[in-house]
Amino acid sequence: MNNYDPHPHSEQDFPPRVLGDAVPHERTKSKEDYQGLNPIFLNRFQRLAYNAGGRTTVCACGRATGKTALLGLHEIRLYQSTPRGACLFGAPSLKSLYSKTQPAMIKSMEQIVGHVEGIHFFRGQPPRKLNWPRPLAMPRTFDNVMYSYTGHITYFVSALSVAAGNGYSLSSIIMDETRLVRNHSACVER
Repeated sequence: MNNYDPHPHSEQDFPPRVLGDAVPHERTKSKEDYQGLNPIFLNRFQRLAYNAGGRTTVCACGRATGKTALLGLHEIRLYQSTPRGACLFGAPSLKSLYSKTQPAMIKSMEQIVGHVEGIHFFRGQPPRKLNWPRPLAMPRTFDNVMYSYTGHITYFVSALSVAAGNGYSLSSIIMDETRLVRNHSACVER
């Protein structure tokens, strides 16, 4: 009988084993073990969705499942894995994006991983004195742009505008609240 769960809920469920021991080894953790580390706590859905790693990830979720925190983690993964790249973040409207999604996403980026606005990323153009890398395709205006310390930029577009995402050189696309977008290719027409 195999009760193995690839994503254990806690370390007590599957304590580390020492070679040669027939009984699981009890290890006590001290504060020194955690110094310099920021532990990340995700629920089961968030772990599965974050670790899926597929070319296309679609999450159809209900309320209170942690979707916005997952967006923040995904955004951090993008600007760390594709420095100087670009991402398009589409939402039903810019008003809902800036009033609901983006504040919660930025809060989750700070709480879960420790990335702080004004230190790790800016909404708009960062100060020149920081000498951050420039994106491969530098935008002319920074009205709806988030700029990270790796030179990665995220364009925020509304699905209300037809083909608002056309003309960008992108490494990824994130769509929020796709159930509200009538035509899923409204942001980017192929």
